[in-house]
Amino acid sequence: MFARALFPTDFSAYADAVLTCLPDLKRIGLQEVVLVSVIRPGDVPLPETIKRQSLASWQWYLSVVRRSRVPVLVIR
Repeated sequence: MFARALFPTDFSAYADAVLTCLPDLKRIGLQEVVLVSVIRPGDVPLPETIKRQSLASWQWYLSVVRRSRVPVLVIR
């Protein structure tokens, strides 16, 4: 199996579903997850509402990863 997984996300329902599989992946050898979400600030104006939604999504993702007890590295 693999020890580290790169998890790029767009915070969609599909990405959320995959994230909930982390406990199963840990049982078969996953040791670390790298979460990545990339938005270039110059490309998309981000109103405050979108910024808050993005923060809420990150907080949810981190809570799921922490519950799975897999170390996580976040790259933004």
